[in-house]
Amino acid sequence: MTKTKAAAVLFLCAQLLSPAASGAALLTRDLKLFPPGFPRQLRLPRSAPFAVCVSSPGQVAVIDENSGKIAASFASPLESFSVAPDGLSVAVVTGPSAVTLYAPPAWAPVKTLKIDSPRLAEFSPDGRFLTVGALMDKIYVYPLPAWEPRYTLLTGDDGDEELTAMAFSPDTFFFAAATATGMGVVWDVFSWEKIDDFKAPASSVKFTYDGKYLAAAPAVYAVTADNVRKAKLPAGGERFLEAQLLAGRGLLVTAENGALAVFDADTRVSTDPLVSFPAAVSEFAVASDGKFLVAASTPAGTLYITALEEEAGLYGLAVDEGSALAALGKYEAALKKFLEAKELQDTPDINEKIAGAGYRAREKASDAAAAAGRYEAAVSELQAALGYRPDAAGQLKLQKLTAKLAARQDSIKFSAIAAEADALEKKYEYGTAAAKLQEALKVKADARTAARARKLAKLEPAAARYRKEFALGSQALDKRDYGAAVEYFTKALKFLNTREARKCLGEARNNFRR
Repeated sequence: MTKTKAAAVLFLCAQLLSPAASGAALLTRDLKLFPPGFPRQLRLPRSAPFAVCVSSPGQVAVIDENSGKIAASFASPLESFSVAPDGLSVAVVTGPSAVTLYAPPAWAPVKTLKIDSPRLAEFSPDGRFLTVGALMDKIYVYPLPAWEPRYTLLTGDDGDEELTAMAFSPDTFFFAAATATGMGVVWDVFSWEKIDDFKAPASSVKFTYDGKYLAAAPAVYAVTADNVRKAKLPAGGERFLEAQLLAGRGLLVTAENGALAVFDADTRVSTDPLVSFPAAVSEFAVASDGKFLVAASTPAGTLYITALEEEAGLYGLAVDEGSALAALGKYEAALKKFLEAKELQDTPDINEKIAGAGYRAREKASDAAAAAGRYEAAVSELQAALGYRPDAAGQLKLQKLTAKLAARQDSIKFSAIAAEADALEKKYEYGTAAAKLQEALKVKADARTAARARKLAKLEPAAARYRKEFALGSQALDKRDYGAAVEYFTKALKFLNTREARKCLGEARNNFRR
């Protein structure tokens, strides 16, 4: 494990740490709060300092993450409960006709919902709904904070199906329930209309972290707004069925071989185990804010709490991912990862990595621009590269690119001025055209252009007389003084034999003869 990975896990209350629950030199708090065989369930809110679990038959306990002690416990004959995402309430099935809500910090009851034979309770991940499943084939949907049932969902037709599991998809798009007869139903949460049935041989159903699949072991289903169908997972996809997403970080956490491992959610690239345990982990939960994780070992009756220093842990992951991307030549992606790490910890090491990846990324972009003949962009990218890191070879390359850019710019400017001269020459403004060509020659030397400028300058006196006579002829033509027009256009042609003058002379002669 790298040093950055070793720094990924820090712990609260050092006096409570136990080396028994360690892996790869990592420690975590080992809480022997339960008899063997418990806890059975484990839930975490998104960002509150406690974990909730079933501590023993007929009881639900709240574990304070800071002290590692049981903060409160509630009688629950069915051991059924759910934690609100904001951690401000816990819904517990407390009797044959009641679901009770408890709130921190006193954990006193704040509300009781009267329901006939409640079996299960489930908050939606976005905190908008509480669903309560009852024995007689019904699920009541409570929009929050109204606490009044608005929808009643039916899981079967004969009214006696026992609910065994309920689950929302992480994005709260879908809701699923399974019954003891091995059948399940999925609803669209937007309309609360039934989408499809599915076979649920297991006593539990669970959506994957991305909401695309519904696991009801051994079956896996793809869920869409139109149907629920059996799915064939991508290669290696089975290992991520129980994975949990670290919100906002693009990281997956999953249990493998007695350890919790971290994966990139997009690439599925794994890191070293985040933390290992001496006993098999039956269930785990990760706070979506990334501040701590809790794992339960049912065989050992042990709860493991690991407080994560978010900055150090995610810093190490970002650095390692960035280094791997840089090794593949993906400098832009590597730079992004290193900048993420810098936001967490500003260290000389990360600044050096940013400088290296930034230089290579901008140099690569500069080379691509230069190859396409876009020298201005190439110079700009290389200047940005040198802003990340001074480099002698880069400076030399910049000088060459700057020279090419200047030559390109001069060529463009030269062509623009020459075009102006062309337009003037077509108007027989030879003197002004010659001056424009002299202006172009100051931008870039060109023998043919110089010869042309000299030629036009020599022609300018004759052109000036031509323009004068042509203008007088045009005025006479407008006044229908055709005899004078013939005279002027004839003189004009003596200075410059142009198509325009010949045409005007012809017109004047024709009208004069009439």
